[in-house]
Amino acid sequence: MRWLVAALAVVLSACSATPAAEIPLRSGPTPITTVSETLTDDEFIRTLFKNFVERVNSGDGKAAMAACTPASFTFAEQLQQHALRSTESRLAQLPTLQHLLVYALRHAQPPTLFAEGEAGALEAVLTVFTDFVAPVDLTGLKVIGDGATATAAQPGTDSIVVTFAHNTAGSWALDYPALVEALSDALDQLAASKSLSSAQMVDQVLATRFGAARAAELRTPLK
Repeated sequence: MRWLVAALAVVLSACSATPAAEIPLRSGPTPITTVSETLTDDEFIRTLFKNFVERVNSGDGKAAMAACTPASFTFAEQLQQHALRSTESRLAQLPTLQHLLVYALRHAQPPTLFAEGEAGALEAVLTVFTDFVAPVDLTGLKVIGDGATATAAQPGTDSIVVTFAHNTAGSWALDYPALVEALSDALDQLAASKSLSSAQMVDQVLATRFGAARAAELRTPLK
């Protein structure tokens, strides 16, 4: 059972759940970094988000990196360090989805998780981000100065706000830390509606996803 499905199954007290349909990668998909400059801001951002979701849901974290803002790299390195070194007491202070991403990193242990530098950390995080975000069309896109926001409906939760900003090259990029925060808030709201705390949801997702024995192992830092 996948991460998003496992979380929704817990908070909805469901016995089973059906994952959102994956969008298969097209033959020779357009690289995120070479989206046509002739597109309008609206078209560029929609294409950027669509390509990002395709790539993370296919497990291609390296390709998905190109869609992210510079701040995303620092954010990912923090998650990397939590996976390697943080104890349960420290992880308990993290927002729900960050907490789950740490366990996802510990379980999958993608090779770049152990590499030095922010680029390797972001590739590792995006590699395990598979199925945390569903492929949907953006609505209500608004561009204001150097920033943009849009709404993305996620199955089983309230719609979330997705944020975009310019990267160092001046092109639009996805604010990945803000995306994780928005998804985490949506899960917390849904959990609260079912009288579950964030900690209870994390515990139950781990048990549902891995079983008690593996869940216990994932609570130990990798270093």
